[in-house]
Amino acid sequence: MPPNKSSSTPDTRHEHKDAVDVAIVGGGIVGLFCGLYLAQAGYECVLLEKNSRLGEETSTRNSGVFHAGLYYPPGSLKARLCVRGKILIEEWARRLNISHDICGKLLVAVEPCEVGKLEDIYKCGSENGAQDLRMLDASEASRMEPNIKVAAALLSPRSGIVDQSELIQRVAGYAESQGLLTLVGAEVCAIEPEGELLKISTVARGSIAARFVINAAGLHSDKVAAMTGDDSHRIHPCRGEYCTVVPSRAKGLVSGLVYPVPSNAKSLGVHFTPTIAGELLVGPSAMYIDKKDDYENSRLPENIFFESGKRLLPGLKLSDLRLGISGIRPKRIPEGQPAADFFIDYSPEYKNALNLVGIESPGLTASPAIGELVLKMVKDVLG
Repeated sequence: MPPNKSSSTPDTRHEHKDAVDVAIVGGGIVGLFCGLYLAQAGYECVLLEKNSRLGEETSTRNSGVFHAGLYYPPGSLKARLCVRGKILIEEWARRLNISHDICGKLLVAVEPCEVGKLEDIYKCGSENGAQDLRMLDASEASRMEPNIKVAAALLSPRSGIVDQSELIQRVAGYAESQGLLTLVGAEVCAIEPEGELLKISTVARGSIAARFVINAAGLHSDKVAAMTGDDSHRIHPCRGEYCTVVPSRAKGLVSGLVYPVPSNAKSLGVHFTPTIAGELLVGPSAMYIDKKDDYENSRLPENIFFESGKRLLPGLKLSDLRLGISGIRPKRIPEGQPAADFFIDYSPEYKNALNLVGIESPGLTASPAIGELVLKMVKDVLG
């Protein structure tokens, strides 16, 4: 719930001449869309990113998929923001000329015993408002993807892919044209009250005062939340690894996104994802790890991906695969517990701090809708 705010509270936006209106901690796609929407609304904003480049972590270390909103509990933040975000991110991709492809997605029941789960996902996605969903029998699905093994499938024709690096660059450039100031190499080490303001200190770029702070720090959002007085969060890093199919074999294997029916809450399962760059990804895995920056230690061998992938594509060969990228999901829950929703709420300690925690998949798809929501929540406090 937003903090209490009298309707007669004056707009004090210009009373603190040495302070910005909003400081955003985290320069991934979520932080950038927050900055874009806030700057468009006339707020003076600065974005603080600890790395030397924007979007180096979760935002670009993923499959680059536009999700339709199939899996998430109706009414959840993930469901609502994914469905709304899918519409918005397509609009932004067209507006900013970002490379993308609405290639469609088949969610596949490989065996007849999985068809019931597939029908449940269809009902869930339909209730969430996912666009143009359709159940297919085996013959219909095989005509679309002749190389897959299928008992039945769910078609999501409006799912697609985007070039994540291009998305980061174009959104950052447009946000900066609207007035957002971005600072890289600006790792936040403390957030402290300073009268009505919050003072944000960085390791190497000094400090800045802000009327409002947004924590969009991804894998480190638990640490930043604790700086705002909310120490109830812990991020559990979960690494997802991919293989790529060698180019000579990738062409013609699949024409769009091909996913299995999910078997657990950790991930959507090992699937086949064409990329804008022309690669074919197989993955991801899902393995909880100790460190938030451990992308390469003890990588899984290709045969793990082969065993999962050949359920969907029996013609896949082990020799087709090479190790690819890896990424780390910022999960709110430890291994073995049910999937958690996004957390987006004000700090219990400071009414002018907002924490975004556990923004994992479908975070890329949802990012512009998260920006919209954050703008509303900032307006509720600052006016």
